[in-house]
Amino acid sequence: MDHITRCPNCSTAFRVTDEQLAAYHGQVRCGRCAFVFDALDCLLPPAAPSADETPAPPEPVDTTPIADLYKQLQTDLAEEAEALAHFSHPVTSPELPAATKALDHATLVQAATPSFTEEAPDALMETAPETPEQMARAKAEGYRPIALPEDDALFAPLPIPRHRGVWIFATLFAGLVLCLQIVFYYRVTLAMEYPALQPRFTRLCNTLGCSMPLPHQADQLRLEWSELTYVPDHPTLIQLSATLRNLAQYEQALPLLELTLTDNQEHVVAKRIFKPAEYLNTNEKTRQSLPGHDELHAFLQLETGDLKSSGYSLFWFY
Repeated sequence: MDHITRCPNCSTAFRVTDEQLAAYHGQVRCGRCAFVFDALDCLLPPAAPSADETPAPPEPVDTTPIADLYKQLQTDLAEEAEALAHFSHPVTSPELPAATKALDHATLVQAATPSFTEEAPDALMETAPETPEQMARAKAEGYRPIALPEDDALFAPLPIPRHRGVWIFATLFAGLVLCLQIVFYYRVTLAMEYPALQPRFTRLCNTLGCSMPLPHQADQLRLEWSELTYVPDHPTLIQLSATLRNLAQYEQALPLLELTLTDNQEHVVAKRIFKPAEYLNTNEKTRQSLPGHDELHAFLQLETGDLKSSGYSLFWFY
């Protein structure tokens, strides 16, 4: 059922149905001012028909009997059959040659109809060449594909970007700076892998004001010889002598020396760590590093006092 409602914002009246009112519980939107309101609260009363208005006459109802309709259908079918029979007669036209007058309608239809062989569908389905040989053959035969503006834009060369040279230079410079940073960060590792680079890195760091630390690989150090004895006529004074060799091919920093004294039951009675300046031999006090495949000599004299030691151990570390 249709109803008339009026927009409270712009006073526009329009028609709504029961389905529209039930869809959103009466909430509608005005098509003129887009104001949302409750159409149920703004319904207008139905207008009563005026006395001047006369009801429209009812539409006429076709009361033709079914038998008459059946007869009319038979008459139409008979006329169509007569028309088809007229076209089936031989065609005799005075303008046509004598040989053509003898042809009937079926022969003319067959002659006017194009004959298709089994190869006709393949001939009609023309496809674009795919390989370069097919394209060359098609070009020689006069094949001209249709070129669209989109195709020209697809195969057109890309425009050269602005400031191309500046970007190339900036990229190369950034790559060079990155390589230098990697070399600086891994300079010690590179010196260990390529010992010939170690003196060059050292000179470069001295020029730039940076430091070139020496490798600290304790597993490449080996104790060649050691001896701990008591000094004659001094029962509380012991003397340590040792030789340390660098097995690596590169120069290393001087390690620290840990001396541990034990008693007869292998209990630790004393332990101390010595720096290179303390354990180096008198002739090697000025040594700052341990070159590759080179060795150093350690010498110590220690006052034990009341400690009774019968064994010792040496440990070199960084």
